[in-house]
Amino acid sequence: MDVLETEGTKVRCSILNGITSKDYENIAFTLTCSEETLKKRHDRRGDESETNYFWLHLPPYEVVYILFHTGLRISEFCGLTLKDIDLENKILNIDHQIQRTSEMKYVIQGTKTNAGTRKLPMSDDVCDCFRTIIEEREAPKIEKMVDGYSGFLFVDEDGMPLVAMHWEHRFNHMVHRYNEIFREQMPNITPHVCRHTYCMLGILFYVIS
Repeated sequence: MDVLETEGTKVRCSILNGITSKDYENIAFTLTCSEETLKKRHDRRGDESETNYFWLHLPPYEVVYILFHTGLRISEFCGLTLKDIDLENKILNIDHQIQRTSEMKYVIQGTKTNAGTRKLPMSDDVCDCFRTIIEEREAPKIEKMVDGYSGFLFVDEDGMPLVAMHWEHRFNHMVHRYNEIFREQMPNITPHVCRHTYCMLGILFYVIS
């Protein structure tokens, strides 16, 4: 990784191996295309040893896009509820995050820093991604509540909100599947890499401008 010196502070560059945010978007789109398309591609490779297509379990393209274009911490994204998303005014309300403790207890916490509490403007593309997520969201029979919050965007089979670990596993599957399909290998991508890339692109844009 490259290291950028900024006023004596080392900022680790998350644009790995020259791959930019736009490249990741294209990769994510490829990885999250339809199951039928992926099976056809897989069959053309002639590999009959993998028949259960376990690698189809991936993060939705919209989630990848949102994380790259908002810089949200994954715990902040997991904590988002329907009330936090103002599509009309294109504003995200970020004032909490969700964590799951080692005792498997779900807790709502404030943002990591005071500056982390913010009203985040959304681009049209990000709004469209959230709109798709909301439209495709299957409301559970009972909306589970965590410390007074309910209406989480993604829940598990028990109706509890997905947490950082779930998305980290899905990103791992995404990278694994890509590397199984393509000769040019993708470096490891985590939800936090999305945040680093967003922040780094912002720094580079500021420096250039």
